[in-house]
Amino acid sequence: MLPERRCAWRDSIRRWAQLTTAFRGLASPAAAALLASLVWSCSDPELGLVGDDIPVALKFIVALVTAGAGLLMVSNFRYYSFKKFDLKKRVPFALMLVLVLVVGVVTIDPPRILLLIAITYALSGPGQLLWQRAHGPRLSS
Repeated sequence: MLPERRCAWRDSIRRWAQLTTAFRGLASPAAAALLASLVWSCSDPELGLVGDDIPVALKFIVALVTAGAGLLMVSNFRYYSFKKFDLKKRVPFALMLVLVLVVGVVTIDPPRILLLIAITYALSGPGQLLWQRAHGPRLSS
């Protein structure tokens, strides 16, 4: 009897996960992308940040970003999950043009552009909450 309940519980969680379009808390791949792009941006040879030459301020910033990403992962902020984003079906030409443009912009300076995208996504959860508090609850029609 217990295994049946456990399976029913899993099925209900799977159905809920398929229906929702938002994560609760920052997803771990997004947090990993944030930290990896931060490390990649800081490892640029032009900056000369190698070994003991890393300033204490930068070490502090990296520690704050790491702690912030961890706190965002366990938070209740809602993050868009991109589950409705389906490229298998017919896609409007304008969307494909935007995707090609994004790839083109990323190729200009991959470490910093990906860091900018990761920071924007990480701050979108708290930003969405602040936006909703400032402009009131959304009315559903």
